[in-house]
Amino acid sequence: MSERYGNRRVSKMYAQINELRKAIRAEGSPAIQDAWDKVEEHIDFAYGRTAQREA
Repeated sequence: MSERYGNRRVSKMYAQINELRKAIRAEGSPAIQDAWDKVEEHIDFAYGRTAQREA
């Protein structure tokens, strides 16, 4: 049984977050990367679990 947030699977949400992270690192301006760094630390708390990140 997979974890869910409403009708969404948490694993799919984290996969989309990882895609966004990769795009920001690859193509984001320094200002966008800095903004992401500030927000990213709150994602795990908002979803109520530890992130499973790709290296």
